[in-house]
Amino acid sequence: SIQISVQSQSAAQAALASVWVKEILPFWDDKRGSRQVRSLCSRGIPSAVRGRVWLKALGNPQHISENLYSILAESSKNFIRNVDEVKPQAHGEQDTVNLIISDIGRTFPEMDMFGVDQPLHASLIKVLCAYVMHRPDLGYVQGTHTIVLRIFFFFLICC
Repeated sequence: SIQISVQSQSAAQAALASVWVKEILPFWDDKRGSRQVRSLCSRGIPSAVRGRVWLKALGNPQHISENLYSILAESSKNFIRNVDEVKPQAHGEQDTVNLIISDIGRTFPEMDMFGVDQPLHASLIKVLCAYVMHRPDLGYVQGTHTIVLRIFFFFLICC
């Protein structure tokens, strides 16, 4: 009975994924606010298509391409030389880097996923500094790391 339940849940997820792939994603611009999409979302987006749906739903209003991100990431290397030894070029950059590192240090301390020796620590700093390079008018806003972390977790799990 448990096996039948798992099989039926699996079949239902496959059917929902098929609807997303065939009926929704190819026509996203027309379907995004529809009753059908709201209904499908309320049933849960199957993990097989969740990444693609999130990418469509989030959009890319900043028009950040892989190439632009590479340029920003490279520029952020000049912003900070490496994670352990901050070498700011100006006082304001020192404040920004200190704020980012301070925020990251308070992030899920019980999980120790973002400690200085952990791989996500450097990745998170790289992404946040790249964004600061992209939007220097905004700079780093305290707490931004929590938004980036949710996206990290999502893509680590789903994609």
